[in-house]
Amino acid sequence: MSDYEIIIVVLTIIAIIVKLLIEYIKNDRPSGKVTVIY
Repeated sequence: MSDYEIIIVVLTIIAIIVKLLIEYIKNDRPSGKVTVIY
């Protein structure tokens, strides 16, 4: 794999983790805390 491909894979994994964390926070705390965190 080239450096370019590795960067794409890493960014994809990070994006998936962030998306899952945001969904978890939204589901866990439906109050206004989400807007405060972000």
